[in-house]
Amino acid sequence: GADSLEFENRYRCRDGSYRRLAWASSAPDPDGTTYAVARDVTERRKADELERGRMVLEAELRQRERASEDLRRLNDFMDAMLAERGSFQDACPRLLATLCRNLDWDLGEIWIPDSRTQKLRLEAVWHAPDDRLAEFAGRSREVTFAKGAGLPGLAWERSRAAWMKDLSAAAGFARATLAEKAGLRTAVATPAVDRDRLAAVVCFLAREARELDEGTLRLMSGVGLHLGQFA
Repeated sequence: GADSLEFENRYRCRDGSYRRLAWASSAPDPDGTTYAVARDVTERRKADELERGRMVLEAELRQRERASEDLRRLNDFMDAMLAERGSFQDACPRLLATLCRNLDWDLGEIWIPDSRTQKLRLEAVWHAPDDRLAEFAGRSREVTFAKGAGLPGLAWERSRAAWMKDLSAAAGFARATLAEKAGLRTAVATPAVDRDRLAAVVCFLAREARELDEGTLRLMSGVGLHLGQFA
């Protein structure tokens, strides 16, 4: 019955290596004496760490496989739709709707560079049925973005996907007030590039705050690269 204390600590050996010991200690006797036994659990802990690493790696591989499969299906769909519609502009509305529904985004945009103004203008937008999202979409048609300005301009400047987790705190999101009114929290934008030419910037926005996800960024980048071939 006396209470016992269990803990682990690490000791450095003379040769510079470290060993981990697991201790079991009894409560002090009335005279203050404490008895403890230690076991060397170094190899066991190494095995545990290797197992955790293996599980993390397997989960990452499964995630990449799912992302690759999702991208393959989306690419096949985009190929079929673009062939059916004949032009990128004609396919944009339905393309956005399908991408948003499949990837679980509340609003999608396609921004096209204007050769006259050298700025991005909104070519197409899709959103879930909601008056506040409709207002956000309508007001966005009044906005243009220079290279490096706003999220679309940032993706243009970087030539890769750009992610903003919290739009209310993102200094680079020019439509923060409109987004807050619409309840939008997270956004990602990816450039659609044909060789060295920017063809379009595709943006997706969601009402839930989302953590940065490398799998999602890879998927968005893949969508942008594929669209760049047709825009």
